[in-house]
Amino acid sequence: MSKKILLKTSALAFALQGAMALSTSFSAIAQDQDDTADEARTLNTITVTSRKQEESILDIPVAVTAFDAAKIEDLGLTDLVDLQDFTPGFTYESFGTTTGRLDNVPRFRGVTTNTANPTRQTASVFIDGVFVANGVQGINFNDIERIEAIKGPQSAFFGRSTFGGAINFITRTPGDELRADISASATSRSLYEISGGIEGPLIGDWLKGRLSANFRDKEGHYDSTADGGSTGDEETWSIAGTLFITPSNNFDAKLRVNYFENDDGSPAVGIVGQDLLNCGPTAFETEPNFPSVVPGQRGPLGGEEAFFCGELPSPDPNIPTIASDGLLTALGNLETPVNGSNARRADKGFGLDRKSLRLSGQFTYEIPNTGLTISSITGLNEEEVNQLRVGEGNNLGPPAFISFNSREFKDFSQEVRLAGTALGDRLDWSIGANYFDQEFNSSGGFGTLGGFLFGNGSNLTENQIETIGIFGSLDYQLTDKLGIAVEGRFQEDDITEGADSATFDSFLPRVILNYQPDNQTLIYVSYSEGNLPGGFNTDLIELSDADQALVRAIQPFSSETFDEEVLKNTEIGVKRDFADGSGFVAAAAYYMDRTEQTYRDTTQVTLTDGTDDFITQFLNIGRSEIYGLEIEGVWSPIENLTLDASLSYTDATFTDFESANALRVFGRADISGNEAERAPQLTGSFSWLYEDQLENGWTWYIRNDNSYQDHRYASEVNLARTDVAMIHNLRVGVRNDRYRVEAFGLNLSDSDSPIAAVRSTDLGSVVTRTNGARPFDFLIGLRDRSEYGVRISANF
Repeated sequence: MSKKILLKTSALAFALQGAMALSTSFSAIAQDQDDTADEARTLNTITVTSRKQEESILDIPVAVTAFDAAKIEDLGLTDLVDLQDFTPGFTYESFGTTTGRLDNVPRFRGVTTNTANPTRQTASVFIDGVFVANGVQGINFNDIERIEAIKGPQSAFFGRSTFGGAINFITRTPGDELRADISASATSRSLYEISGGIEGPLIGDWLKGRLSANFRDKEGHYDSTADGGSTGDEETWSIAGTLFITPSNNFDAKLRVNYFENDDGSPAVGIVGQDLLNCGPTAFETEPNFPSVVPGQRGPLGGEEAFFCGELPSPDPNIPTIASDGLLTALGNLETPVNGSNARRADKGFGLDRKSLRLSGQFTYEIPNTGLTISSITGLNEEEVNQLRVGEGNNLGPPAFISFNSREFKDFSQEVRLAGTALGDRLDWSIGANYFDQEFNSSGGFGTLGGFLFGNGSNLTENQIETIGIFGSLDYQLTDKLGIAVEGRFQEDDITEGADSATFDSFLPRVILNYQPDNQTLIYVSYSEGNLPGGFNTDLIELSDADQALVRAIQPFSSETFDEEVLKNTEIGVKRDFADGSGFVAAAAYYMDRTEQTYRDTTQVTLTDGTDDFITQFLNIGRSEIYGLEIEGVWSPIENLTLDASLSYTDATFTDFESANALRVFGRADISGNEAERAPQLTGSFSWLYEDQLENGWTWYIRNDNSYQDHRYASEVNLARTDVAMIHNLRVGVRNDRYRVEAFGLNLSDSDSPIAAVRSTDLGSVVTRTNGARPFDFLIGLRDRSEYGVRISANF
């Protein structure tokens, strides 16, 4: 073992020791030593189903951060961007590689990816255990009973695309009594939201139902310098219906349908274009309106292209928000081959439309007199999304490009599981199988703002994934204090891209050893593996041999295929519950080895017929080692006061990486030792809540939530980075069993730290330049400014 690994492992072990000592100290301060006090908990213990069975979050030997409905309401969570502030080890940016709410890119523990392709994500979102490929922006948080953020490879239970972790949303189950809920909020910056639901018995006591709806209208916080229009406008509405069927004591079924739409304007994005790049070559030649790099000129960094060094600014958006009549006319007859939709988004101009339908069914049957339980999860999702947006440009004027994207998702999933106990209830076992079939088709094109188009929307990409998995688990209690769990999944992925197809087989294990020295403490050690299947680079495959040679001359790592990635995770954790119920603390340290790491690369090339093209490929050009530590806890030191805190440290470092971008910037491709891009090293949160009783059953409260996020590098080159973000929110209100009235302030310090920073290509310069170079630029997701609002909710 190298000294570096030994030192880091020792440091993590000492940190865990410290966390255990800290928890013991807190517990000693707070607890009565009587073991029977375990039944007198005053803080709610959340039940989670991360291992397909009900377990207390304090007893499950897995790193899980969970939010029940009460905490979701207390924190005012509305989307995954909010969730990351209070979930150690989890990050979620407002967009992936394409601006706006087109993409869904969750990440855990520095396991990043530089693509928003939904088939290549390192973590996934589930709703009631059903995989959601895209469109998480339509989830109605007011209809959620619990959120579970599960860290580390979860392939043994959740299957593909849970390479680094998973988020599972559990929706509300209709209750036995007729009740209704409604919530409305409004802010100083024209954000309006209203949601409501009604539930109760429908037929006798065996059929219950719930109907819910949500509408959210957000006006952007930034006006475009190009035409004065608002950027960042977002509108979402959704409706959901749930049936809960219990014809007998040993059978229940939950059926759910959800439909939602997104209707967004131009995104709130600033562009750090070619004119703002501040390092690299020092000699430029001037073309009309755009400075450009002289081919062959080498600057201080050693490469041929300029870059940005240091903290990226947050420039005002200069993208148009209203499409010209000429552009709309040009797009009027253009139908994409994906779904026949019109690329112009009717008469709406720039923005995004999404329509999504989700169906799911959960069934549980306890076989009488056997102790066996059969469970089933079925899911069907369909989604269409069209986006018309202004392409990346520079800061000397409005960008010269537009682009349009059309996508269609269809997937079906089925899982069946049999579980039971044996050996005098010392052994819990399960065995199951799942089937997943997804079709993902996309097309798009580029053009100029004047109305000229190329691509014609004909670059149709067809992807189909068919996955069959067989999984099982054995959880054996060796002694009263010591247990071992062995889990595994055999998985076969059949992947088809265009005319090419291949099969990837893998076995994905997880082994957990857990020890409970007393009723309040859990210590566990685990080893798990995850995989991300390989695939094909169809852009390269479709080229002639001569054109492939031109691409390889620019991108020497080009390949027609790429292999699957493997992630190996070793983890040690401790959880301690204070015996008097005043709080708990949980900590986990981990080491991950990520091999055959793939990266998305786009190469601009002039083909043998004289046309310019962009060739996108996934390349196995990296390997990473990731160390990390996560700590979170809740403590009520005195009556009426609750403290809530979390801390995450992640060291995700490339041990091998051959980067084409680095070759252009430094004159060398090897960037071993650099940090993973778009992954902050240090994140944390601290909240305090003080509440006290008033008369007639009312409680008044004041809550302060604070979050910290370290800088993120915008690319693997590790030169351009975001500023650190410190966000402060405040909530003051009154509530009782039925009503809540609250005033709140968000981002009180008016932080303008970017919520996303993506390295891209200055297309506005490309279209006007004659020297063939493709300059870098950066897309900056602009953070919402400070705003104040009121929220009123009621339950009847």
